[in-house]
Amino acid sequence: GAVVFSEIFDSAQGGYLELAPFDGDAPPILAQIEPVLREAQEMAGILQTEHGPLLLAAQPALTSDGEGPPRGALVFGRFLDRELLQEFADQTHVAFTLLAPDDLRLTPVEQRHLQELAAGETRFQTDEQGNTFVYSTLTGLDGSPVALLKTPVRKDISATGDRTAALLAIMTALGALTLFLAGVYLYT
Repeated sequence: GAVVFSEIFDSAQGGYLELAPFDGDAPPILAQIEPVLREAQEMAGILQTEHGPLLLAAQPALTSDGEGPPRGALVFGRFLDRELLQEFADQTHVAFTLLAPDDLRLTPVEQRHLQELAAGETRFQTDEQGNTFVYSTLTGLDGSPVALLKTPVRKDISATGDRTAALLAIMTALGALTLFLAGVYLYT
């Protein structure tokens, strides 16, 4: 198929942009979104570009009732820049860090997480200072990991969970003791 319309605009980067994956009469992105065009399958992931990582979503263009073979695809993206990441952090109230495979801040353990974690898998890790983090990967359009998401575990939430678990254990023990004493009383 032919590209009917293609435009890339990012006000933070000065307006209209050209990106290699979208250039030409048969842009390379077409091969990556083939499942959308062939099987009407939705697709989302991160696409590495010369202007930085692009959070991309592709949907099949179907009839108004969502039926029939795809007539094309709608592809939308947003650059994963500092502003967007800060917006996500503000909305979720979670201070996370996104680490690319070539990020110099990656520790050897984090590099291993990036290589070993499957899509959707999470791993808890405590560092040398006793801080606990949750790690997961963000994937590219092909499902391979393209970034490591590092999220600190809030100590106040963990402490509340620990107190709740301890209180529940005490209440369970008191309930069992009450039942035992009631049984002894009724038996005698």
